[in-house]
Amino acid sequence: YYPEDRQVDLQLQLLQETSREKQLAIQREFAKTLEQPDQAVTLAKIAAMAGEKEEALARWHEAAAIDPVASRSLEEMFVLALALENWEEVEWALEQARAHDLSPDLYQSMYVMNKKNYTEAIVILDELIARDRDNRRARMLLGQVYFEMEDYDRAEEIMMAIIQEDRSFVDPVVAMVHLAMAQDDQSKWETWVRRAYELNPNDTFVRNQYLRLQETGEATMSIDELIAVRIQLYENNPLDTENVYRLGRLYEQAGDEDDAERMFRLLYDSMDDKAVSGAVLLGYFDRTNQMDKVQALVQDMLDKLDDKSNAYLMWGQILGRRNLKQGLAAFDEAIKLAPTDIVAYDAKAALQSRNGLWLDAAETMAECMAMLEAEPEQRPS
Repeated sequence: YYPEDRQVDLQLQLLQETSREKQLAIQREFAKTLEQPDQAVTLAKIAAMAGEKEEALARWHEAAAIDPVASRSLEEMFVLALALENWEEVEWALEQARAHDLSPDLYQSMYVMNKKNYTEAIVILDELIARDRDNRRARMLLGQVYFEMEDYDRAEEIMMAIIQEDRSFVDPVVAMVHLAMAQDDQSKWETWVRRAYELNPNDTFVRNQYLRLQETGEATMSIDELIAVRIQLYENNPLDTENVYRLGRLYEQAGDEDDAERMFRLLYDSMDDKAVSGAVLLGYFDRTNQMDKVQALVQDMLDKLDDKSNAYLMWGQILGRRNLKQGLAAFDEAIKLAPTDIVAYDAKAALQSRNGLWLDAAETMAECMAMLEAEPEQRPS
C-alpha cells in the first residue's frame, strides 16, 4: 500500500465497498481531484460506466471545450450525441471540428452514417481517401460503413489492406473480431482474438474476448491465471457485471465456494435487475445444494421484485427437482400472482409431465387455454 499513490488508494477503497452507488461516488470524488481536462474526461467515463448517458455527454462537452483533441473528447462527445439524437450538441461538435480543422469531413461522414445514408457516407470517405491514401481513420470508417451495410466481404477487404500495411495497428484487427462475431465464424473469431490480444492485451474489449476464448476453447492459461486476469479487470472496473459473473464462475470451477458466492452476491447487490441477478445467485445455491440460502434469497426477491411471480417461478424450478409437491405449490403461487402469464402454466405442466402426471398436465394446459380464451391479448405472437 502506497499512500502517495492515489490510484492504489482508489482501488483499495473500491474493493472494500460492494454498493454500486457508493463505488460510483468514490470514483467521482477521485476524479474531482484531477486537473482539467482529465477531470471532465474521467467523469465522462464514469458516467458512461454507470449508464448515465446525458451526464456523460455533458462531461465530454466540457472536456472538448477545453481541449477537443485530449482523449479524443470531441469525437467521443460527437458519437454519443449522435446516439442520443441530441442534434444541438451534434451541430456544436461539427462547428468545433471545422473551427479547429479536425477533419470535419470525417465528422460529416459519421453524421450521415448515423442517418443510415450509407451511399453518401461512402462518397464522402472515398473523396477523403482519394485526397489522402494514408488517412487510416477514413479507411476504418469506410470499412465500418460496409460492416453496417452487412457487406462483410468488402469490409474485410478494407480491414485486411490496412493490416497488411501496418501489422502493429490494432484497430482493424479488433474490427476483424467484430466481423467474425457478426458472421458467427468461430475459427476466424479465435484467430483474430489471439492476434488482437498480442497487440493490445490491456484493451478491455480485447481482454474480455481473449478470456472468453480461454474459458470456452482450448485454454493456454491455467484457471488460476484466468482468475488473476479477471481480478485485475475487476479492480479496474468493479461495475463490469459480466466480468463479476465470469469471475464467479471461475471461482466455482476452481472449487473456491466462498469467493464464488461472494462474486454472485456482489452481482445481486449491485444490479438493479434483481430477477436476472437473483437467477444467477439462485442457480449457484441450487448447484451447491444450499437450500436454506435458496429459501432466504427467494424471500428477499419477493420483498424487492415488482413481479413477484418471477421469484416463485424460479423457486418452483429448484424445488421441483427435489420435491414434486413443493415445486407444484410454488408454481401455483406464481399463477395466483400472475394469472395471465402462460409461462407459469407451462412450467407447472412440464413438471407434471416429467413426473408422469399426464392427466394433471393436460388439466393445467386446459386452464391455460381457458385463460387465453378470456384474455386473447395474452396469446404469444
